[in-house]
Amino acid sequence: MNNQPIGPWSDIYQLGILLFELITGRVPFVGHNPAETGVMHSAAIIPRMKQYVHDVPDELQAIVDSALAKEPGRRFATVNAFLTALQSIELPPTINPVEYEETLREAELDRPSTDLTNEIALQNQISRQVTPQHREMLANSLPLPAVQALAAQPGIYAYLRYEKDGKLIERLPIKQKNVTIGRSDPKRGYAPDIDLSSFDPNKTISRQHARIRFEETFFYIEDVKSHNKTRLGELVLAPLKAELLQHGDWITFGNVRMRFELPGMKELTTDK
Repeated sequence: MNNQPIGPWSDIYQLGILLFELITGRVPFVGHNPAETGVMHSAAIIPRMKQYVHDVPDELQAIVDSALAKEPGRRFATVNAFLTALQSIELPPTINPVEYEETLREAELDRPSTDLTNEIALQNQISRQVTPQHREMLANSLPLPAVQALAAQPGIYAYLRYEKDGKLIERLPIKQKNVTIGRSDPKRGYAPDIDLSSFDPNKTISRQHARIRFEETFFYIEDVKSHNKTRLGELVLAPLKAELLQHGDWITFGNVRMRFELPGMKELTTDK
């Protein structure tokens, strides 16, 4: 990175990106454009995979952290060292180590030679936002394609579920491709697309708190510079940085915790 020359450390970085994507169904760094993605590769903290797959072992996260280290000298010295580390950990039943090893070896053997002098350019080739390959992998990670779920209840894209004491209290329908979630302000005559005022007596939710949007077959959520932040699971969202949103995800707006639900998908159990 930062105009450093291409070398074995670049291959290790690519394999780290691939491993992250195979496990979570998404790439670790996704900006609004290739330039922003490049900056994230250089400076952003490596995401915790448990945000997306709850049973990922800490040892597996450590391997990804090493492969994606900002300083090339902190990465695995060789691909064999990378694979040896991968073989040394006990993976959950949902992760097939043989398939990962074969895929990683094929990626290394099939990678064409390159004379690029900017590592970020090389990284962008394998992590460019929403390529057809990424869409396919993300679609395969869902129980059903989101677009199929939408057909279950025409006119309703998704729901936000509010639960309390283990009981479903209310389901708020999302009826547009792009909605703003927040708190109404009668004095100023403002009302968001989805008003959470009734769930937030302490007014921890901003008037324009977050945004959920639907693009082709996927949903995304982003914080819109709210005062008390938006969290996706345990992840505190960076302002104006979109994150993939999936069926069953927990979202916290200020102090209000809700759950994202797609119509036609597996019925969600209430939180107890």
